[in-house]
Formats: sequence, C-alpha cells, structure tokens
Amino acid sequence: MAGPFDFFTPGPWTDPQAQPMGQAISDFFADPRGRAALLQMGLTAMSPQGWGDTTSGQIARAVGSGGEAATRGEAMDIRKSEAESKQDLRAAQATTAEARAGSAGMSAELSRQRLANQSQLLDIQRERTSASTAIGQSRLYQAYREAVQKRNENVLRTGPPEKPLGLHEWKVQMGLAQAESQGDETATPTAPAVTAPREPVRVQTPAEAAGLPVGTPYVTPDGRRFTR
Repeated sequence: MAGPFDFFTPGPWTDPQAQPMGQAISDFFADPRGRAALLQMGLTAMSPQGWGDTTSGQIARAVGSGGEAATRGEAMDIRKSEAESKQDLRAAQATTAEARAGSAGMSAELSRQRLANQSQLLDIQRERTSASTAIGQSRLYQAYREAVQKRNENVLRTGPPEKPLGLHEWKVQMGLAQAESQGDETATPTAPAVTAPREPVRVQTPAEAAGLPVGTPYVTPDGRRFTR
C-alpha cells in the first residue's frame, strides 16, 4: 500500500532520447566493424590454451582481439573517408581549372571580336576618305573644264581653242596621280599632253588662273602677266 508521501517521491530518471537495448544490439550486428570484432573474438576464444594459460586470460585476449579488429575497421573507414575527400578535392580543382580555361577562352574570343570590329571601322573610314577624296577631285576637275570652256568662249581670245586635259592627265599634272610607265606593254595609251599656248591667256577670275596647265602664261584683267 502506498504511503501518503509516495506521490512526491521521484522515480528513477530515464533519458527520453536513449536508444532501446534491442535497437542498439541490432545496430551493433548491422555494423561491419561489430561483426568483425565478434568474429575476431570468437576465433581467439576457440584457439587452444597455451601452457600456463587460464580461461579468464583467454577470454581477455579474445576481448582485446575484438577491440583491435574494431579499431582496424575504424582506421580503414578513416582512410577511406580521406581518400574520398582527396578525390572530391581533385574533382573540384579540375572543375575550377575548366572554368578558368573557359573564362580565358571567352576573353580571347572577345578580344578577337574587338579587333575584327576595329578593323571593320578602319575599312569603313578608309572607304569614306577615298570617296570624299574622289568627290573632291571630281569637283576640281569639273571646275577646271568650266574654266577652259570660259577661256575658249572669251571673245578677246586669240589662237586655236584650248583642249581640256583628260581626267588622268589632269591628275598627273596636278600631282594627284603618277604617270603611266612607257615600258609597260599593258598600259593603256594616252593622248599626248597639250602644250601650253605661246600667247598669254586672258583670265577674269583667280579660279580660271588656277585651272590653267602648269607653265601657261596668262594676263589678268588689269594687264599684268603671270605664268601658271
């Protein structure tokens, strides 16, 4: 019969997270290290006793052999974990190296693209410059032809009409192109250059004087003589 103070007496303390004894034994037999320790212990216990050996000593040796087997299993597990860690480290290093190589390849490709874009821009600028130069030369040549036409239409002009130079001859005379080689058989024959008239040409504007061939004498409206 319980006394009046039995309800206040604490009972034995038990750990709520403690593993049941049956589960612990099952886990021990499921662990390869536990099975190796039991096997080593059984083999040592079944070995014949030596001279002067006792049963308790043989049991102690069996327990010690089982502990050594468990320790060897733990050491093997540690070495296996270290090997796996090293393998993971090498794999991570290889992945990092591949990423760096890919980044270097992308940088090289971007550099090639920049160089190609710069080359295209330079080509476009050269084409624009060539087009602008050609347009400017065409305008100057048209001004030269107009000046020759005005001189030929001058009623005060004496002598035969002046024949304008061709575009290539005009460029050669103005120093904008080189004369074709006479020894080149494939060169296209050009018309002979027109010699400047001996009599001075009367010009009305400086533009007409600038359009005259080099070495041509001319007279300004005020009567002064010059040579182109």
